[in-house]
Order: sequence, then structure tokens, then C-alpha cells
Amino acid sequence: MLVGAVRWNARLVPYILIGLLALAGLAFATQYGLIGLAILCALAMTACAAVAGFRARELDHTRGEALAALYSQQLDRQKQAIDGFADGLEAGIFVCTTAGEVEYANRSARLMFEFSDPVGRPILAVTLTHTIQTMIRRAVEQGEKQVDELSMRSGELVALVQVWQERAVVDRVFVSIYDITKLRRLERVRQDFVANVSHELRTPLTTIRAMAEIMRETEPEDEALRGRYLQQIEREVDRLTNIVNDLLTLSAAESQASAMEPLDLADIADEVSNRMMQKAESKNIALKKLITKPAMINGNSTHVNQILLNLIDNAINYTQAGHVTVAVRTEPEAVIFEVSDTGVGIAVEHLDRIFERFYRVDKSRSRESGGTGLGLSIVKHLIEAHRGHISVASFLNRGSTFTVRFPLVTSQREVPVPSSAGSNVLDA
Repeated sequence: MLVGAVRWNARLVPYILIGLLALAGLAFATQYGLIGLAILCALAMTACAAVAGFRARELDHTRGEALAALYSQQLDRQKQAIDGFADGLEAGIFVCTTAGEVEYANRSARLMFEFSDPVGRPILAVTLTHTIQTMIRRAVEQGEKQVDELSMRSGELVALVQVWQERAVVDRVFVSIYDITKLRRLERVRQDFVANVSHELRTPLTTIRAMAEIMRETEPEDEALRGRYLQQIEREVDRLTNIVNDLLTLSAAESQASAMEPLDLADIADEVSNRMMQKAESKNIALKKLITKPAMINGNSTHVNQILLNLIDNAINYTQAGHVTVAVRTEPEAVIFEVSDTGVGIAVEHLDRIFERFYRVDKSRSRESGGTGLGLSIVKHLIEAHRGHISVASFLNRGSTFTVRFPLVTSQREVPVPSSAGSNVLDA
């Protein structure tokens, strides 16, 4: 029983020893007198010292376990905080060995390269970019930060890549990859805009100057020739005026909030279609209307008219035969305006740029129709000012369909952006 009890709980050993010594003390005192009692006291003191040591060791062990648990909790919290911070960064972060094996990747890095768990893989297998592997080797060999701008994923991703080592962690290499694709695209659009606006303004100005020089050298009595040149000058001045007006409209659409009021999009679509009917008939194009009333939105009447007029006019301009269909319908959270045609269509390589300023798919046809190259850019910005969204589906030589989604006037929620379907569909 005693052995079983001791094995059952080792903490009872000191107390059992004291109890046994107490019982033995009575026997020693009875049999051996004071000498036996003195010997027993010495034994008792030894037992007490043993108990004190046991209790001290037990307390130290308990404190050690508590401190270890506390340190472990603090370490877990710090790790979670660092992981949360790293996952919140827009830049992709990798921690690699000096040989280039991934030991850590934050959320942006995993999404950027579509790897759910890149840990343990070579960074070359993750990024498919030899240059990053080379940058890691140079950072290790030279001890200096490596910085480069790289094009990855077949040109879909343009990134600023930095590779470096920390002095305190010489067996690890840190890699940051910041996506600058949108920045580079905006820079290209800005450069194209400056070049295009210069060209658009220079062309009519050159024509006007040439006509003026000819008129100056023309005999005054040649009224027919002077009249023809004056008409040409007037057309070029009108073209310049249209460009300037469209630039001002675009600037206002980008920077100014419009006054909104409840509008029936069905009524506006019906009225604009009727205004464009004569132009369609002059080209032997059938203008069809599939309009469901009412279709209430919050909008600016002038701007909504401009959106619809521009899209319907474009459809007629780029259709040589067949028909143009104007449709309005309602969905649970949106009002849909749709213009489809059987015209020339748009090649897939142009779809992602048709809403850029001055971008023309067919420059000669656009100028012949009097376009400035700013119409679709204005449309896109006006729609966005109405919390709307525009997308286009088009097939070359088969026609195009432009779809605009406006929030319902009764809905206070944001309208979800539809996903693209197929390579010939663009969401702007």
C-alpha cells in the first residue's frame, strides 16, 4: 500500500518521510533516551532539508513551465502579428535560403504567382524567372542589395524586384516583388495621350495654315477657289472645336460630381433612339427597340443622354448593313442598357484599349465620321460617375454589343461587377 501510494504521487514522499521519522522518534526516545532523541533530531533535520530541496526544485520546475508557456504564447502572438502584417502588404514577400529555396511566402506572393503553398520549392519553380535566381546568387556573393524591374508571366506582370540579406541573418535571403503593372500602363497611356493630342491638334492646324497660304497667293477674283478653301478651313476649325469641347467634357467627367435625380432610362433610350432613326434609315439600317418600362435610375439627364447618344451613334457609324438594336431591361439590382449591331466588330487585340483617350481601331473611318477619338473615354467616365459599369463583347466582321449597368434607384447597395466570359469580352 505504501509503495503504491508513493508511486501514485511522488509529491507525498517528503511528508511520508516526516511521518515515519515522527513515529520512529517516539520509539527512539523510549528505548535510547536522550542520545537516541538527538540522533533522531539530526535525522529529522536532514529530512527537513531534503523536503525543502524537493519543494524548491518542484517550485522551480513549476515556474519554469509557466515561463516557458508564457514565452510560447508571446512568441505565437508575435508570429501571428508579423504574419498578419506581411499578409496585408501589397508587395509579394519571399524568405529563401541562400540556394533559393522558399521558406516563407506572404499572401500577396502566393496570389501573385498562383501558388497555394510554395514553401519548400525553388523560387525559380514559383516565379518561372531565372533573373530572380541570379539576383539571389549575386546578393549572397556580393553582399549588396539587388534591384531590377522585371516582366513576368509572359508580360502580364511588370514588377519591381528587390533581393537582399540582413547582417543578422546571413543564411537567409529576402525577396520583395512589387506589382507596378498598372503604373507602367498609366505611364504609357499618359505618353500616348500627349502624343495623340499633339497629333490631333497639329493635323487641322497644318491644314488651316496650308489653306491660308494658298488663299493669300490666290487671285482675288477666283471666288470659287477661295470659297472651297474657306469651307475646308471652317471644317478644320469645327474639328478643333470638337476636340477641345470633348477634352473639357472628359476633364469635367473625371473631376466634377454631377447633380443626380431620378430618371426613367427607358424614356431616355426611347427618345434618343427616335432622334437617331433618320440617320439609321439613311444608311438602310434597321434600328430596333426592345425597351421595358419603367427603368428608374439616379442620374444626370444631360450626361445620360450623352452616354446613350454616343453608343447608338457609334453603332450606326460602324454598321454598313443589317441592324442596330437598343435594349433596356431591369434586373434585381440594376438597370441594363444594351446596344448591339451587325457591323464591322472589333478585333480582340483592340478590346482592352478602346476606352483610352484618342485610341481608334480604324483611324480613317473614325475621322470620316467626325469622331475625335474621345467618345468612348467620355462614356466610360460618365458611367463611372453614375456608379455604373460598361463592358463590350465583339467579334470581327460579326458585330459588337456594348452593355451598361446602372444601379436601380431604389437600391442602396453597390452594383456587382460582372466577370468577363471569353477572350472577346471586355469589362472596362
